[in-house]
This record gives sequence, structure tokens and C-alpha cells, in this order.
Amino acid sequence: VGPAAEPGWSDTNINNWEWIPLDTAADQQLIQGYQRGASSVTLYLQQHLQQRQGEELVASGNRFSDTAKEPRITSNSKLLVTMGSQELQIDAVVLATATQTLRIWGWYRIGEYYTASPYTAKIAEVAEKLRFGRQDSARIYLAVEMREGVDSDKILHDFVSVHLDTIEAALDR
Repeated sequence: VGPAAEPGWSDTNINNWEWIPLDTAADQQLIQGYQRGASSVTLYLQQHLQQRQGEELVASGNRFSDTAKEPRITSNSKLLVTMGSQELQIDAVVLATATQTLRIWGWYRIGEYYTASPYTAKIAEVAEKLRFGRQDSARIYLAVEMREGVDSDKILHDFVSVHLDTIEAALDR
């Protein structure tokens, strides 16, 4: 069960996107849709409870899209976003298929730490294991369909602003 919808948003079982991030080694994966007015946001959580050789969160096989297949990344940048009390640089991607264009935000969560950098995530994983014995980590993605005249980044920011605590709680269960 995914994080509950916060006020102003409702849960949906609808996932109309022609895209799912690749991570074949995640211990748990969740896809949950949310709706507010005409805006649909899909949350993808890929959680690794243990880090084992070949089954790590940060690995070359874990990525936004299989570039050999239909969905293709048309824009890939970093975006500075305020989440809770932190300012975080996240991956901000535009991914196009034959019938839709998605704005996708992605970042890593290692313990209580967030980063978009796979290098920083690897270092944080080692630090969390040594300091606290924690081996759990996650990759978080948010996706919204891009539409004319609609600020996709604002929709995603509004969503994460009210749902970050419930996302963290879902990962900590």
C-alpha cells in the first residue's frame, strides 16, 4: 500500500504512463497514482532493503529508461527543489513516447539523506552502513504528463511538498 493521499489529492489506481523506471534488483517496488483536479501524478518507489553485490540501488542497470526501446529522454537536467527543510538537486527529465510526454523527477534516499547524484548516493550508503548499520535505500520518481499551458514542475513540487512525510513513512515501514 502506497502513501495515503494528502488533503487536496486523491488516490487513483490509474497509471496511464507508457513508462516505468528500470530497477530489476529492488526488494520492493510501488507504483501509486494521485489526482488533483486535472493533474495526475504517479509515484514510483524502488526500495532496496539490503545492498548485495549486483543488487545495489546505484547500479548501471537502474535508470530512467531503456534507450534501446521506445521511451526516450529528450531533456535531462538538474533542478534545485526545496523539500522539507532541505534544498535538493534532483534529476529532472522529459521523456517522450509516441503518444505522450512526461516530466519526471527522480532522486535517491539513503537513510534520511537525499541526493540526485549516484556518486553521492554510493558514499552515503557506505556512511549509513558504517555509522548506523542501515542498508536500506530507495530511488524515488514522480511523473506527470506535460500539457500545453500547465507548469509540470509546479505540479510535482506541490505534490512533493505535501507528500514527502508520507513517502518517508512508507519507506520506513
